Amino acid sequence: MIANAAQYLVFRRGIVYEGGRYQLWALYPTPLIALAACTRIEGRDLVFREDTFDPLTRIRRGRFYHRHGGRGANQWQASRVSNGLYGQMVGIPCGDQFDEDDSCELAHIADAKVARKEIVQIGAGNATTAWQIVDVEQNLFGQQVFTLRAQSLFGVLPELSDELLNEQNSPLKQDKITQVGAFLARLVDTYHRLQPVPTVDAVRETARVILASWIGSKADGKDLKDVIDLIPKEMSVLCSVAHIVNRLHPRAKTAAQETQAKKGNTLREPTEDDAQTSVQLIGMMLREIGWAQP
Repeated sequence: MIANAAQYLVFRRGIVYEGGRYQLWALYPTPLIALAACTRIEGRDLVFREDTFDPLTRIRRGRFYHRHGGRGANQWQASRVSNGLYGQMVGIPCGDQFDEDDSCELAHIADAKVARKEIVQIGAGNATTAWQIVDVEQNLFGQQVFTLRAQSLFGVLPELSDELLNEQNSPLKQDKITQVGAFLARLVDTYHRLQPVPTVDAVRETARVILASWIGSKADGKDLKDVIDLIPKEMSVLCSVAHIVNRLHPRAKTAAQETQAKKGNTLREPTEDDAQTSVQLIGMMLREIGWAQP
């Protein structure tokens, strides 16, 4: 472990500095830093400093810092501050110090194993997003680097309502809610990879889970085409959406293509546009059964 590793973020005059107790250097380009909240992470008034973000997998990695509550012993003189570009010292008035009031100290989780699956809120006010801690690693400098996975559906699908009701207007059991959430997250992951056939396959499985959970126990263990028969006939739009999803799925299967070819029909393989349409149909399905937030 390297001594005097970067343990502090310091904010001054629109510039972000990083360093240890005796030296600071400016960060260029300025990293993304946001307020955060998590019950498992030591310290209050957390901020998250992002190192990397992959929009394809919706994974971000970074470190947490907690803001200081008052003036302390950690003060950095101008002679100990580099601008980070050419090693030159920052020109600030003589005697002007970088105080602890302006800084954040690296935060840690006492038990990294316990922290996994914890939810972190990043942002402030009504502009926050939820992220799940999926891993915690310690780097060469003794810092804990967190890997976070987005809980949001990232605009691909409507967010689920706070309360999910089945066809009989009874609250869904927790295991069903968990299953629905897992399949929706898997669908979004697949969709972000822009692969039409896997997306269409994931849409069909997701549709079956959604409809079976909404209909109730009589749909357990049934295939999507059998679940569709249990949808109330007056819900014609929902029936049509489910039928399209069910019919789109076999188009990429060689067995279905060969069967239709013998009948003189040609099945067109799903395209990226078809995959996008199928995902949007899941959104319509959620709205039709009242599971989507307004």
